[in-house]
Amino acid sequence: DYGISNLRGRIPEEEVFEILNYALDNGIEFIDTAYDYGESEKVIGKFIRRNSDRIKIISKLPQTNKVYEAIDKTLDNLGIRKLYGYLIHNFNFFLKNPKAWEEVLRLKYDDRTEKVGFSLYYPEEYNIIKKLKFDILQIPYSIFDQRFGDLLEGFKEKGVEVYARSV
Repeated sequence: DYGISNLRGRIPEEEVFEILNYALDNGIEFIDTAYDYGESEKVIGKFIRRNSDRIKIISKLPQTNKVYEAIDKTLDNLGIRKLYGYLIHNFNFFLKNPKAWEEVLRLKYDDRTEKVGFSLYYPEEYNIIKKLKFDILQIPYSIFDQRFGDLLEGFKEKGVEVYARSV
């Protein structure tokens, strides 16, 4: 039921599968989801089990300190053994629970995810985490929202993958 212009509600599963097939056929291989996005992980998991091992999934930690429980539920929903990326979803949660980041980092070494990082909303949030070691940032970025524009070159120099949302 998500989306500012979504007037019809949840997209039927078969239509989701058509969209995902179209995306894959046109070179899109990264899918962003989260445990907090309703049934999305389960639907994507059904698609993966039926059709594809070509998708790279980036998901996000819900607001919980039970990091291993959360990622194991995500992996189970998706029907996969390992994520491409796992992000801290809510920056305020991270500020109140910085130890959660240590747990997320450990997921890489326990082979549950290839890369870890943060989903940010404001450039000021990056200033708080810039000394941490992470692989991925998800940021709002579009022709109308250039707040992170001056930071992009620095992300590239650090080898940080950037995924734009709210395009």
